[in-house]
Amino acid sequence: AGDLTPKIDDVELPVRQAGSYVLYESQSGGHDYGFTLNLSPTEIGIMKYGANAVANKDKSIQIPIVYQQAEGTAALNTYYMYALGAKCNTLTLNTAGRSLVTATSEWICREWTKPTQTSGLTSPVFTTFGSYSDAVLSNVNSGNLPLTINSVTYPVSDFAITWNNNLFPWIGVGSDEGMIEALKLGPIDITGSFTTPVGGNLNIEALAHDFPQASMNATFRFKTGNMILTMTGFKILGRDSPILAQPTAIRQNAVPFQCSTATLATT
Repeated sequence: AGDLTPKIDDVELPVRQAGSYVLYESQSGGHDYGFTLNLSPTEIGIMKYGANAVANKDKSIQIPIVYQQAEGTAALNTYYMYALGAKCNTLTLNTAGRSLVTATSEWICREWTKPTQTSGLTSPVFTTFGSYSDAVLSNVNSGNLPLTINSVTYPVSDFAITWNNNLFPWIGVGSDEGMIEALKLGPIDITGSFTTPVGGNLNIEALAHDFPQASMNATFRFKTGNMILTMTGFKILGRDSPILAQPTAIRQNAVPFQCSTATLATT
């Protein structure tokens, strides 16, 4: 994991009084809990909860974190926190030439527990840095021509895809501390983009011009046997292809797209 940012937002309900400019009082309505997580993935792992949300729509997960902090002394104390009832709201995967594969996700949860020095866990145990040995995924793992659209393969200089699961909460009257009682899957939006050199064929130019554009199948290979993205209902949303005044860069097609479904699997 890279950056992990727990978030707690207090929801205050303002009370106003006629004829007064100042706030009469505010009452606590609840808390909104969540976190953002940046990964350099070695496999699909936790990303399935964002990319394969329909298959996991009835599941919420508990995520523990352990960290150390000082409290006015030279000693470091170990603390534990738990994200309870967590679901992935958005997930973005990125790869580009000479770069690592990155996964950025935003999660909503029912609660972050207060820090405690007791983990409360007997199984599983917290892993150590020495427990990790798998290499993180990079652009090299994708190999040549990683993008396939309607059986035609394409070279790319970058590729990105975002799942927005549009999670929506249900909060009942009298809910404990105003916390979420249910978190349900909404209408899933899947969008992305890629950049491919001009030349070789005119397929991208033709697809951008077609009307009406037919839905297609597409795949992107992050790593053979490890992480393959399969997309259905694939449509490109346009094409930008700058012609530069000076020959300082390869001419490329920058292509945004959307699709109906996109799932991660090992094949």
